Amino acid sequence: MAADSSVRTDAPEDNTPARTRSSIRSRLPILAACIGTGLLITFSLPPWGWWPLLFAGIFCLDRLLAGRPAASRFWRGWFVATAWLFPSMGWMVFLSAPGWIAASAIFATYFGAACAVAPASRWRWVALPGAVMLAEVLRWSWPFGGAPLASFAI
Repeated sequence: MAADSSVRTDAPEDNTPARTRSSIRSRLPILAACIGTGLLITFSLPPWGWWPLLFAGIFCLDRLLAGRPAASRFWRGWFVATAWLFPSMGWMVFLSAPGWIAASAIFATYFGAACAVAPASRWRWVALPGAVMLAEVLRWSWPFGGAPLASFAI
């Protein structure tokens, strides 16, 4: 039986196209910046309480959102909020581990939506605080009905 000449034997082992790998690699610095920004916000809250870090976190968030399309602003805001909310609401694990994961992900979605609706232009300096405030009001009223959990105001 003759060997099939259409079968390649020099294909990479992981079957991931090189373009996808380079795309992922190019996004890692942005993901790291989002996580770092979220951790700055986290460490500004109790029990750590290094409150000046909140100003650095807000500045970094502004730089991450500047000039980006709405979908990019959503995901960057979501990753920032994930890095901020998962550690700062970690006490919820003692009540319900699945609830902690669900609440943190839902609240991160609120924050991501607030980042997405704020314009990418310089007007975001006015619109983003308002959008974040509305997301916080929603977070404080649903699903837990009034518990101000890990917010900027703390």
